[in-house]
Amino acid sequence: MEIMDRELGEIKNRLVQILGQILADESDDFTVDTSRSLVEEYGLDSLDLLDFSFNIEVEYDVKIGPNELSLKAKDRISQDQVLDEDGYLTQMALDELKASVPEIPSEMFRHGLRQGDVPRLLNIDVFARLVHEKLKGDK
Repeated sequence: MEIMDRELGEIKNRLVQILGQILADESDDFTVDTSRSLVEEYGLDSLDLLDFSFNIEVEYDVKIGPNELSLKAKDRISQDQVLDEDGYLTQMALDELKASVPEIPSEMFRHGLRQGDVPRLLNIDVFARLVHEKLKGDK
């Protein structure tokens, strides 16, 4: 467990550096709460998120797809169980996302969330786990 924690910590540290490069903050005292939303807290837009993902892929030689998280949840529930009649994620889909992405506070997965809103919740902790899983060959 200690080795895994250290590896995950090293990945998080590198992702913080990548975030600093994207934000053009090269200062030595650049600090990030890795559990905070990259969009809401640090102001990344969709292009910045793509840049962040691309830099991760180059750094670690792993592929992180744009729908990586929702695809994992969709493996466990059928397509007609994902969205309700108003286009919001169903409670079943929200529960699957909570289970799939424990790094995001569960209260963020509430009624009224749309599929397109999920990237706004992503944080470094999520990306670090995905990278770690891919490097270890986990699915």
